[in-house]
Amino acid sequence: MSISENLRAKAAEVTERELIVELEDGTRHSAPIALFPILADATPEELRSYECIGDGRGLYWPDLDEHVSVLSIVHPEKTTPMRAEMVQRHLARNRERRARRTG
Repeated sequence: MSISENLRAKAAEVTERELIVELEDGTRHSAPIALFPILADATPEELRSYECIGDGRGLYWPDLDEHVSVLSIVHPEKTTPMRAEMVQRHLARNRERRARRTG
C-alpha cells in the first residue's frame, strides 16, 4: 500500500498563510500557501470554488485550472515545485481570465 492511498480529502480551506485539508479520517493537515503560488494569487471567491478529485486524492480549482495532490499538502517535503516560468505563465493566464470576468 502506498503512502497516498489513505490520504483522501473530505474538505479544504485556503487562508492567507496555509492550504488546509481535512481527510476522510478526520485529521487536518496544512502546508504553507507559499508552496502553491497559483492559490496564493487567487481571489477568495476563486479559492472557495474547488472540487475533490481522484476519489479524494486531489483538489481542483476550476476557475484557476489548478490541481493539488493531497500528498503535497500532507508531505510538502515530497513535492516538486512548479518551474518558475510555468508559474508565471499560469498566473498571467489566470489574471487575464479574472480581468475578463470582472469587466
